[in-house]
Amino acid sequence: MDKEIAEIEDLLNKLRSREAEHKCRNLLKNNPKNPQLWNMLGLALVMQRKDEEAIRAFKKSVELAPNNGNGWYNLGVTLLEKGRVEEAERAFKKAVSVDSDNASAWYNLGLIALAKNDLENAASAFKKAASLDPQDPDSRFYLGRVYKSLGKLSSAEKYLREAIKLSPQDVEYWLELGEILEKLGKLKAAENAYRRATRANPSDPVAWRRLAMFFEKRGREKEARKALRRAKALESREVNV
Repeated sequence: MDKEIAEIEDLLNKLRSREAEHKCRNLLKNNPKNPQLWNMLGLALVMQRKDEEAIRAFKKSVELAPNNGNGWYNLGVTLLEKGRVEEAERAFKKAVSVDSDNASAWYNLGLIALAKNDLENAASAFKKAASLDPQDPDSRFYLGRVYKSLGKLSSAEKYLREAIKLSPQDVEYWLELGEILEKLGKLKAAENAYRRATRANPSDPVAWRRLAMFFEKRGREKEARKALRRAKALESREVNV
């Protein structure tokens, strides 16, 4: 069976999902209680956008192996994609209960909590995800947003800077940092953050608008008009494309 499992993994890695599905189904005829095969079948089905079938396969996998954290995670992701948030949340909670080091499951729990405006639990989940994956900027970005909403601006700045260090070309990160720095009264640093956003993607009209707003609030009308003209020109270009 190890050889066959390796062959299916190879097919999935090569995105040959139909072949992987066919091989899984053939093997399951004689091995219907193999949770790994059911999990792989689910992955093959997800690749083909057969989400409902995939959900049934993942559910069978975790029914046969309740301590399979990856199975619970895959089930959670697929349920979330289908908008079945409560079920997805239960699956992710089960995933971290059997494997507390599953950074992606913690991250998704953070997103779900944030969508519910459950800020304390969102912060806890994102912090856990960030601690487990030192190279993940998104958990740190969302931690910054959560702490901003909680009024903990210094913590928000800290995590936004960590996110930017990992992904310095992300415009949204710079804009969020600029807003937080404005709230902290660090105006020179805020201006720099907004300018860095425009440099990260000079074709992003939102970045130029935010820079224009910053200048306008400071009474720097000439610079505000210049940035706003740039934003409008880019928006006009998008409409005409």
